[in-house]
Parts: sequence; structure tokens; C-alpha cells
Amino acid sequence: MSINPVTTALMPISQTVAWYLVSTTPATASLFQPVGALSTFYCLWALYNKYLGGTPQELGHISMGLLALASFSEKRVAAIAATLLVLLNFAVPAYTVLSWSAEEAAKIVKKTTSKAGIIWAYIWKAYFVSSICFWSVVLYKFIKMPSNYTPVAGSS
Repeated sequence: MSINPVTTALMPISQTVAWYLVSTTPATASLFQPVGALSTFYCLWALYNKYLGGTPQELGHISMGLLALASFSEKRVAAIAATLLVLLNFAVPAYTVLSWSAEEAAKIVKKTTSKAGIIWAYIWKAYFVSSICFWSVVLYKFIKMPSNYTPVAGSS
């Protein structure tokens, strides 16, 4: 399986943008808008991976799609539940993915031991760790959001 340089580059770029958007959202502003945009992006990426990227076992489109729906509808409890599902999608394979060396990951996932494959694997593993941390922060922020949060007209 060949290494797609665009999707490889999207891993660190998307995480940088995600961390920026969530970390610069003021505590008084709605977290729903940036999380809605990010989860929509990741849902589309997961659909690409599943149907065009050679990863038919991909399930991220389900959890990210649910998170996008919860965010756009501004339902705090639903957003908490969907974020937990996103974290579960990363947590279930975490031990396996993180226990592999980059060489093993490249060979198992991309069926290559080329230099590009090994670089991809290092990026993928870093993306994996960053994603677990990122969605944990999002979950924490949703939990800390006041339970009586109501969007202010024009604040979205």
C-alpha cells in the first residue's frame, strides 16, 4: 500500500489546527462551533479512509459524525457522550498501536518497510497520542461547561 503524502501531512496539520482552535476558544465562548467543524473534518477524513483509502475497518466516521451532530445541535450531554465514543475509538487499539515500533506499524498497516512508510508510522503514532490527549481535553471542557449553557444569539 503506498504512502499518501497528503494524508500523511494532514495528520500533524490537522492536530495543530485542532489544538489551536480549542485552546484559543475563550472559556466564555461556545466550544460547539470549533468542535463541530473539527469533528466534521475528521468524519469526512474517516469516510475517505474507509471507502477510498484502503482502510475498510475504519469506524471513525460514526463517532465523529455523532460528535458533529451533537456539536451543531449544541447538546452538551450528547457532545460529552460522543466525545467519549471518539476517545473509545482511540483507546481500544491504543495498546497495540503504541506498542508497535515504527517499522512494525509501517509493515502491518501500510504493508511496507520503506523509509516513507517508517516516517508515516512515526507521524501516525504521534498523531494517535496527540488525538487521545486532544479529545480528552475536549471532553474535559464539555464536562466543565455549565450544564445550563444556552447559546447567546449571534455567538456561534
